[in-house]
Amino acid sequence: MQLQKATTLTDKISTQPAGATRLFVAAEIPDEIKIVLNERLKQYTGYIKRLVNQDNWHMTFLYIGMVNDFESHQEVLSSRLSQAFLPTITLTHLGHGCQPDQLWVYAKPTTLLQTIKQQLLGRVGGQVSNFSQTNQPGIFVPHIKLAELRDRSISKFVADCPLLVTWPVKKLFLYNSRVYLGETKYDVKGTINL
Repeated sequence: MQLQKATTLTDKISTQPAGATRLFVAAEIPDEIKIVLNERLKQYTGYIKRLVNQDNWHMTFLYIGMVNDFESHQEVLSSRLSQAFLPTITLTHLGHGCQPDQLWVYAKPTTLLQTIKQQLLGRVGGQVSNFSQTNQPGIFVPHIKLAELRDRSISKFVADCPLLVTWPVKKLFLYNSRVYLGETKYDVKGTINL
């Protein structure tokens, strides 16, 4: 089991086009939740090919994609997204992800979380000209990717592990995703208070 690291020096250059920002909106994972997840990950050691670095753990609400001239959209995209109730994220279990060979921790897809996703879709759709809602998954499956699993024949036998932890979400973050030296890095480009 190893953390995602740089693999070759030929991957030095970011895959991101100059002048563009690859954006997504996500919730941070609190440190106390990371401790719980790390403890649960120990039982999957034999199945794990590569762990996702804890600093990269997040729960994506919306993948926006490439945005040219981000600065002209930053203020609107980062503006407050008021909610009638304090949203919470409740993790339910660890298990095989919807993507092949991935280990996910799943969250309960509450009405509040789905409402936030719809509000974000409306906001981004009205601001970013090249944004397409058709590129979004049909069903919102809130999750955190924790690891890549070993080969598919083994990973299909990964058992689910129940987990019940909840935390309040008071803000979301606009992240820029870039690849440098073979490792994915996330830079905060804005904060969306809820």
